Amino acid sequence: MALADGSEAEEAPPGAWRAGGSGSAAHGPRNGLATGRVIPTHPRPRRALPLGGTVSIEAPPDGSELATSFEGATVRDARPSEARRRFADDEVARNKGLRDKLLADRDELRSPDGLNAQGGEEQEVEAYLDVDEATKSDGSFDEEGTSDDKLEPKAKRRASFGRGLVEVARRIAVEDPRLRVRPDTFLPRVFYFENTYLGGAAAYRERLRRLDESLSEDERPYHLAHGYRQAFDPPARAGLSVSADVDAPYYDGPRRTFLQVGLQGSPRHGWRRPPLDVMIVVDRRAFAQDGDAVIEVIVAALRQLGAADRLGIVVAGQAPTTFMPLSRIERARSFLATRLDGLKAPLSAPADALEAAMGKAGALLAAAADDPSLVPGSQTLLLVTAGDDAASVAGAARAAHALTTQGAVTSVLSLYDGGERGGWWQVANAGYGNYHAQGGDESVGAVIAEELASLARVVARLVRVNVRLGKHARAVRVLGTRVLDAEEVARVKAREVAMDKSLSRAMGITSDRGEDDDGMQTVIPYFYGDDSHVILIELWVDGPGAVADVTVRYKDMVNLDNAVARASVRLDARPRPRSPEALLVQRNVEGAKLAEALQRASHRVKWSDPLGAVRELDRAAALARHTSAVDRRVVRDFRDLVAEQRWRHDEARRAALMESLQLAGERKVGEPAPR
Repeated sequence: MALADGSEAEEAPPGAWRAGGSGSAAHGPRNGLATGRVIPTHPRPRRALPLGGTVSIEAPPDGSELATSFEGATVRDARPSEARRRFADDEVARNKGLRDKLLADRDELRSPDGLNAQGGEEQEVEAYLDVDEATKSDGSFDEEGTSDDKLEPKAKRRASFGRGLVEVARRIAVEDPRLRVRPDTFLPRVFYFENTYLGGAAAYRERLRRLDESLSEDERPYHLAHGYRQAFDPPARAGLSVSADVDAPYYDGPRRTFLQVGLQGSPRHGWRRPPLDVMIVVDRRAFAQDGDAVIEVIVAALRQLGAADRLGIVVAGQAPTTFMPLSRIERARSFLATRLDGLKAPLSAPADALEAAMGKAGALLAAAADDPSLVPGSQTLLLVTAGDDAASVAGAARAAHALTTQGAVTSVLSLYDGGERGGWWQVANAGYGNYHAQGGDESVGAVIAEELASLARVVARLVRVNVRLGKHARAVRVLGTRVLDAEEVARVKAREVAMDKSLSRAMGITSDRGEDDDGMQTVIPYFYGDDSHVILIELWVDGPGAVADVTVRYKDMVNLDNAVARASVRLDARPRPRSPEALLVQRNVEGAKLAEALQRASHRVKWSDPLGAVRELDRAAALARHTSAVDRRVVRDFRDLVAEQRWRHDEARRAALMESLQLAGERKVGEPAPR
């Protein structure tokens, strides 16, 4: 074959060759054959090598002669060189040796001697609860829990795990063969699932309080159950950041894979909050319980609300009475300076008086928000009540739910004298607010300060998490939660749209809700600063490529604006070592499975099945071997409680044990680790 300079080609062995020089080969059909014609170099080659342009010459199947060199060109074999093969073999051997060592270290750590060498369970539990450990660059711990200032932010947080992250790496388990079994059913592409972030939910706090009252201090292992510390990057300026990771390093065939969506709240909280429109609704029972405390609530609100806030008062009586219309704080102070002594208990009140009064307060909030001549605030209703009237609680809960559809939050302050506090927490839970039980040595001023501080801690509201899966990924289940039915979805969407419109009026944040997104979704009403939360989804992945795109839309309470955070994750077919993020995903998955085992044990206790409960706790213990000594202690303490015989014959004892197991599982999934 003649080359460009007129010379004849020399004989070349069959195979593919690549020449680096000042020319390029024009290939023929896509069957891998070359036409043998050499064309001039393109002025901007698509890929430049150190020697210049690229010439690709491939041997015809008949073994005819092709050139191996020409003037100005250097020829090399396109097949891997001996040096490259040696490098690849060394990498494979190194990775295999590292895995073997990690497995050996894992087995050693599981042994009694290995556990003792790490300092024992009690020492690890104490360190986990009381000390936020961090490591220096040499791996040792310093006193202030800081690491080398030259480290990047993510590296600093990884270092703060200290020994924990190293132990997770050592506990890499041999792959479960069940991960390769294709599920029989999958979740739909579009659905809503229940929110698992607990935050300051009133129902959760009340359940925790009631359990603490029914069990002694050494019977509360659920207090040790919570999520793990996460290594998520906090947002630089926004209120929330999102990350997406999977537990598999690369795609090596169809398998079950766990997708982790991580949320991290901004540390920049508490320095400001939106203006508030606060309506105080006073129940007749509160006057009967402690009239002076009612006055203290109003005085404390006047002292702690700011100049941009507004305050109003409605009294629940025979008919709802507006004692003070919604007014700016300065005007409210002038009004109450001469009339506060006239605030008295109504002579009588029907059974639905409180529900009617809350409806009246909601109407005043809505009218103020719709007045174009006024700058509205974030709507909050504070219910001051007492006693334990089930009918009034139910009516107030209905009113609180109705208020959420106009964007108002309902919090409850229950006055009590040390007796039964009633079910008023249900009202706060229905109204997305806080529940405060004031009594004993706690001052009313402290309760109002706590309520306002909780509002200032919120860095994001209406957090909608949307997960869209790639074409090779299907959802099997969402760990620790359930899919919502159509009626529940309608309620969630109605509250979301109403709160969106309320925040739009109150803070000038453009309304952006109402349309559904594709994919799996959940809505978190509010998110606290410095908190982290993990959502884990089990997937079936049958091909390489994009696994998921995650979009988080929320109302940024740090910058008072709409905000969107995005993350994505993919699995490529190219082998690569397991990353620290994958190790943390694996640990979180084991923690979520442990939580599910605790909840199954709770179900067994409910049906008086001690052997079944013990079996589930044994499964939890096997998972705890891979997570932390704190988890091992939680499971061991629950096993001791289940082994007792008292709960089998004592209904109250059985109910407390069942609830404590259930709550421990929920805390493992939704309660952030203490800082």
